[in-house]
Amino acid sequence: MSTLADVFLPAALGAAMQETLYWWQLRFKLNQKKYQDQMRSPIYWALVLVMIFGSASGTVVWFGDHAGAARDYLVFGAAFPLIFKHAADAASDARRKLGPKSETRWGIVETYLQMR
Repeated sequence: MSTLADVFLPAALGAAMQETLYWWQLRFKLNQKKYQDQMRSPIYWALVLVMIFGSASGTVVWFGDHAGAARDYLVFGAAFPLIFKHAADAASDARRKLGPKSETRWGIVETYLQMR
């Protein structure tokens, strides 16, 4: 039987690593207004924290009493937000809209979930 910290901490680290890799991938686009707005948005950073803690919590629930290696929790914690983002991106209709994008207060959330 594993303790909560044995599962939660590696999973949270995995989710944080995934977010770091996302920004590393965007490192040459950071001068674009969309990403500058995203970096300065408290909503974005709150969403990142919710995703990290949600991924770790989901990992704890998923594994339950089944013992695993820390690397399993780390990988699962990193995969959890990616699966969620891809599912949200697939369900959105943003790719089917024509014309200029309307700026809404949900723009930061949409950008985060669409992984663009």
